[in-house]
Order: sequence, then structure tokens, then C-alpha cells
Amino acid sequence: MQFKKVIANSSVKLRLAAQVNENRVSHAQLFDEKEGSGGLALALAYAQYINCLNPSENDSCGVCSSCIKLEKLQHPDLHLVFPTATTKEISKNPSSSKFYSEWIGAVLANPYLSLQSWVTLLEVDNKQVAINIIDSQEVLSKLSLRAYEAKKKIILIWLPEKMNTTTSNKLLKILEEPDPQTVFLMVCQDSDNLLPTILSRVQIIKVPTPSATEIAEGLTQNFAVENGVAKSLSLMCAGDINKAIELAGGNEEEDFYITNFQNWMRFCYTANVIEISNWVDAIATVGRERQKNIAEYGLRFFRECLVHNFGSGLNNLHEKETQFLYKFSPFIHGGNIILLTEAFEDLHNQITRNANPKITFMNLSLNISKMLKLKAEV
Repeated sequence: MQFKKVIANSSVKLRLAAQVNENRVSHAQLFDEKEGSGGLALALAYAQYINCLNPSENDSCGVCSSCIKLEKLQHPDLHLVFPTATTKEISKNPSSSKFYSEWIGAVLANPYLSLQSWVTLLEVDNKQVAINIIDSQEVLSKLSLRAYEAKKKIILIWLPEKMNTTTSNKLLKILEEPDPQTVFLMVCQDSDNLLPTILSRVQIIKVPTPSATEIAEGLTQNFAVENGVAKSLSLMCAGDINKAIELAGGNEEEDFYITNFQNWMRFCYTANVIEISNWVDAIATVGRERQKNIAEYGLRFFRECLVHNFGSGLNNLHEKETQFLYKFSPFIHGGNIILLTEAFEDLHNQITRNANPKITFMNLSLNISKMLKLKAEV
């Protein structure tokens, strides 16, 4: 991928190119981003620029043998590590190497890939994905080999915060004694979950959240989205490039959260225990990543309700959500917003800690029924 094809982050691209031109490429770099900011696309473009045979001052050529292979993610000196889990086909010892073709296909289709999109593609049911010890062992094996043809071997780790402690410690040993011909590029969305000792051994590159204008320009230039539509979508996505791309394509995943959240709130408001129970049974089967995203979606929608109630006339929703907003927002107010926010944050934490989803969602549903009936503070 070339820098010119990466949406937004112009200043970061220039800084990365300057590091290569000035021979200041650190052996380990961490792209610290908020999900959807384009960290993976930046890392891929950076890897291509590092190994380009005929680079310009600010970008790779895109036509040399190295660029062609890296564009397809098929370069022998590019090694990819990412979260996985057991599936029906891979019943034990999952690792990146066993899902290479699936991940490469997903990234080539959308280099702004979200974790949820990847989990959905994997069909891992109710399991949480992780980077485990097998991945670190495979990285060590690859480091023992000389580079086939590139200037630098690239180890690209997507979401290193998904490493367990054993895997993190293995990686730490590698970072303490780096191979001078190897560059580690890590794309992280939750650096608080990385070992401090790893953070101390990497160069941290902050990837800023792109503006609505930058996202709109990217949609128009890279995805042939009409200018007016691109501007509208860029306001809805709250700085998330992946979400903007999914909305432009009428993504079914977004419909899943909209429909399920709206139905859930209707059942809770009417205190229809049978409907709530049926909904809980269904949501318990969709997997933990989707369950956590339900909590995140709820928090965002509650915020939009408050913004609407204050009469700003502005929101980041599309037509599928706006009609529901008008009907639902009167029930979100100062008398219950703190309780609802704390409840949904707790829901997210409990699902992360492998709580029983049926018990967790049922208890919360009954509490929501009470919270929605609370009176607004005067």
C-alpha cells in the first residue's frame, strides 16, 4: 500500500518517510491509535516504503518487485501476526499462520479492518480472540532466518494488546536483543493493556483520529463515494474510517447493532419479560465481541439522545436511527443517564471477563426497565 492511498494522517506519513530517508528507522515501532484511525493502513504503507527499490522522497514507487509483492501482502520478508481463536476447522492450537489467507483477504478488501469485522469473518462463536504462545514461537523461528530479498524483514503485529502474558514476555526477549535487519511494526488500539516493559522498548507513533473532512475526502478519492454522501457519512462515523466504509457499503453488521439495540430498549420499556428472555437467548449466541459492541453502541446512542434533548439539532446518526431517536430520547435524561452509563460500562467489563451472557443481559434488562421509568431531575 502506498502512503498516498492511506486516508488522512498526512503529517504522520511525512514523519515516517523522513525516518526512512534519514536512516532513523527504529527496530520496534508501535502505532497507537483509536480503532478506525488507519493505523494498520499506515503500518502497511510504511513497510512498503522501507523496502521499496525506487522510492521517491515521500512515497514508495508502487511498481518495483518489492512493492508489487507487498501490495499483495505476499512478500517473503513480511511476516504477519494477528489475533485468532479456535474454529470448526481449526479445533486446537490456533495461530496466525493457520489463518493467513483469510486475514490477507480481509485486509486487502479493507485495510481499515476492525476487530469485530475480523471476528465475524472467523466465525469463532462465543470465543475471544488472542495472540498466543504459538505465534511468538513462530516469530522466533522466522527471525532465525536471513532476509530473502528485502532490505529489512518486517514483523507486523496487529493488536498486540491481545497477547497473553506468556506471549508478551517472549516478545519482550526479542525486543531486548533486536536483529538489526528486522523491524517490528505493531498496531495497537489499547496500549494500557500492554506490558510497560514492552512500551519502554518501542518508538510510539500516535495516530490521530481523522477529521470528518479527511474521511470524506478519502471516501470520495479511494472508494468512489459521491461527495455529498461522503460528507454525510463522515459525520456519522465519529472519526472511524472503517465504520465510514461499512456505512458506504450498507454494511449488515451495522444493521445488526441498530436492530438489536432498538428491539432491546422497546422490550425493556414495556417490561415484556417473554420478549426480553427471547432476545437474551438470541444475543447469548452471537459471540463476546459482538456482545461488547452492543454495550459500546448503547453508550454512544445514549449520548446522542442527550445531545438531541439539549436541542442542538445535530447528531451523528443516519436515517435508520434518527426516527427511533425522536421517540426514545425523552426517556434518557439527568435522572437516569449516569445509572445507564455505569450499567453499560459494567456490561462491557463483565463480558470481557467471560461472565455468563444470559445472566448478565437478563439482569441488566430488568434494571433497564426500571431506569427508563425514572423521572427526569428538575
